[in-house]
Amino acid sequence: MKNNRPLDKSKKSNIKCEHCDFWHPCEETIEKYGVYSKETAKAMAMACRNTYHANIGVGVTGTFGNVDPNNQDSVPGKVFFAIDINGSVKAYERTLEVQQSRNAYKLAIAKEIVNELLKEIECK
Repeated sequence: MKNNRPLDKSKKSNIKCEHCDFWHPCEETIEKYGVYSKETAKAMAMACRNTYHANIGVGVTGTFGNVDPNNQDSVPGKVFFAIDINGSVKAYERTLEVQQSRNAYKLAIAKEIVNELLKEIECK
């Protein structure tokens, strides 16, 4: 789904990368809230929607089963995602049950995202 609206460059939670021409969560968002947070997921969803000039963007961040030694906010199974529909962004937090593999974690959160996305679309 494409839209013809201009990109929202006023959002301070995202910056356009000079290296790859994509939108990313800004360093301030990550420094303030951490890599694994609702705020970072929201920035990712907005960046996705802006980069692809789409009506819907989704951002996902979290720890899929194992502790990330590079991030103190890593909690196994704790996942944040956000859905941006035409600039209206909602963030969600889920704690997933232990899964047998990283792929199983990804499938479990994908199901959660699809369920929330369907609810949002049905409400519109």
